[in-house]
Amino acid sequence: MALGADRRFTAWTWPPSKRQVTSIVVCLCDVIIFGLFLAPQLHTSLRPLFFVLFGVFAFATYAAGIVTMSTDPIDSIVLANESGASSDSWDSDEEVLHCRYCDSHVQLDSKHCWECNKCVANFDHHCPWLNTCIGTRNYWFFYVAIWSLLAMLAVLNFVTAFELVQICNGSVDYDEDIGGLYGLGEAKIVVVLVIVLFINVPLWLLDLTLVAFHTYLCHQGITTYEYLTGKTSQKKARKDAEKAERAERQAKAAEYNLQADSSATRSEAAKPIMASSTEPRVLVAPPAGGGVFKSPQDVEHGAAPRMDVSPESTDQDGSSDEDDGANGMDAVFRSMVAQDTDTDLRKEIGSFVFGSGTHDVAKPGTR
Repeated sequence: MALGADRRFTAWTWPPSKRQVTSIVVCLCDVIIFGLFLAPQLHTSLRPLFFVLFGVFAFATYAAGIVTMSTDPIDSIVLANESGASSDSWDSDEEVLHCRYCDSHVQLDSKHCWECNKCVANFDHHCPWLNTCIGTRNYWFFYVAIWSLLAMLAVLNFVTAFELVQICNGSVDYDEDIGGLYGLGEAKIVVVLVIVLFINVPLWLLDLTLVAFHTYLCHQGITTYEYLTGKTSQKKARKDAEKAERAERQAKAAEYNLQADSSATRSEAAKPIMASSTEPRVLVAPPAGGGVFKSPQDVEHGAAPRMDVSPESTDQDGSSDEDDGANGMDAVFRSMVAQDTDTDLRKEIGSFVFGSGTHDVAKPGTR
């Protein structure tokens, strides 16, 4: 591989990014503040429960985050080529593309990230806050990390707001409790609580948006790259075509079966019931190229059985409601995509949700 020595292997490859350091420091500070400041002064019988919940979510956040940052999401063909194996062995076994920057064959859904200087399998986005690309090998760890962070910040913000309400109501004398321990008065404690909320409530809202966006992507079966660029990989396009073909076959089967039911009903009403008519009637969907309905005797000799039609393919109202909901979510997320003329704050919010450099990745070409 031509650029192997220059690429970023994991998030820990030197140098770290400023956003990566910021995210690690903020999460560490939240854990310290909760353990040493918030939890000791939480006057409620549920304090052990909040302490356990925060500990579990914080552990899950760090564990999933560390695995995400420590996993190299590089395309497996490029990795094998890096190790000395020739990528020519994929010529006859797999349908592949070729990346001229990696000087290697790559999978159909891979993209070359300029920030990491490597092709990433099923590239989703480059996360500047974790300083690594998100792809097939680390996407689900990333998804667990953002969900865990959402729950951790929810517990922290709730406890902080609860203690702030207790001070405002005068139900607890903080000067004799935690204030005496750290030498802080009630006024200084209020300042600390307000600062904690001022930092973490916006972070919780941003993370909530991130979780909602990736949940929407999972439901739609697309990546961040595909969402922002409108470009799907060849593998994804092939799967979509197969899905559309299956849906078309189901629709034809439903139409043919409905016509057969109507024809059989009219026929049975027009002639008397005979003993031979007790033989069960089997409806058969014609083949894709056309055909006629087969009799039970034909079925016994190898004709295709009747195709079942799932409710989803015939429920027009349900699919319409689902499409409306998806379009509404799409409009919300589209409005958050930052433009070149937007402010730096707007661009930072966009990079938090959508990653950085998504439009600048290189798409490998055919061989």
